[in-house]
Amino acid sequence: MKKIIGFLLAFLSFSTICYAAPVAFDTIKLGLFFGSTAKDTVNLECDGGFFVGYEKDGEFIETAAVDKPSIRVFVNESGQLEIEGMSAFEGDMTLKAGAGLLKIEGNLYRGVCQLSLKDGKMTVINKLPTEEYLYSVLGKEMSPSWPLEALKAQAICARSYAVRNWNKFASYGFNLCTTTVSQVYGGVATESEKTIEAVNQTKGQLLKYNGQVAEALFYASNGGYTADAKYVWGGSVPYLTAKQDPYEVNEKASYGTWTATLTAEDIAQKLLNRNINIGKIKNVKITGSDNHTVYEVEIIGENGTYTVKNDDVRGVFGLKSQYFEITATGGNSGSIAENWSIFKKGAYDYYINGDYSVFSSSLPSAGSFTFNGRGYGHRVGMSQCGARDMALMGFSAYKILDFYYPGTVVE
Repeated sequence: MKKIIGFLLAFLSFSTICYAAPVAFDTIKLGLFFGSTAKDTVNLECDGGFFVGYEKDGEFIETAAVDKPSIRVFVNESGQLEIEGMSAFEGDMTLKAGAGLLKIEGNLYRGVCQLSLKDGKMTVINKLPTEEYLYSVLGKEMSPSWPLEALKAQAICARSYAVRNWNKFASYGFNLCTTTVSQVYGGVATESEKTIEAVNQTKGQLLKYNGQVAEALFYASNGGYTADAKYVWGGSVPYLTAKQDPYEVNEKASYGTWTATLTAEDIAQKLLNRNINIGKIKNVKITGSDNHTVYEVEIIGENGTYTVKNDDVRGVFGLKSQYFEITATGGNSGSIAENWSIFKKGAYDYYINGDYSVFSSSLPSAGSFTFNGRGYGHRVGMSQCGARDMALMGFSAYKILDFYYPGTVVE
């Protein structure tokens, strides 16, 4: 979720994102393959063989046992699920390991595999205890080599995110996916002793605000300042506000500082990719910022002006964060007065060729634009590098969360 994810979220107002907790969330379902990645065939492995059945009211009902270390499940010509060498299965299928863990398409997972038919293909789901799911998420979202208190803070955030977004993929029959669209999950391969310890030491703990599970957003680094949610997604959230971060050590942070250079042609193409055509790009300028977060940029072209707002500022230009300054270089990077030496040499040629734009326009026409920035990600909520640095300074997981999500409590 840190490259966030982008992403990632749309904040309309705080009231629209209040969370109503589900009855139970002790087990979670993860979509491994679905939609465009849904399968015609799935390969499973387990040295202890398999139990085959279905789920009813949350309970596994066994219908068969397979004494083989590997099987292939496919959608047959009648549109039913079938295990190679066995009869077709009525409805959806659940497979449990006879002993040990399952491999699904070569990756090792805890829990069971559920196969659900949708539009003639298999949606592949991994169902397992939520706490065990977090063992893996932690290993993907934060380095297991980092201090335990930082990992514990991350565990509470990841658990809170999972609970708050429990029904995000309900239409597919599972809770969350396994990519940055939700939280990155890689199965057993991304677990470690420290991620397991961090999850176990915070078992069941959630970040809350006014009795509701909080939106515990996180990202890689903030460059020394967090961002206000309203200048990223457009809606205010009381505990996701802008503040200075004195704890994140810029020199050690992921993309603590960065530089990106785009030519005028690059920017024009990026706009064309979004079906926006304002002609040749003359200038790009910041027209709105808050606490080092740029939330509005004007792109000035020969045929008009296009304004980019909030998280689109990062998305349109392909930047690491919304914390940056812009420098125009090359081309005609100033007004006529600022470029007099160039103007006076070519003025007559401009005139006799009928090109009067140089006489009437003071718009700069840069060859390229350099974005000098700080931080990596949306910068709303907890900086993972900041959490690491706070832990190294001796702060507990709870102090870390209290700093990045003011007004929240862990329960």
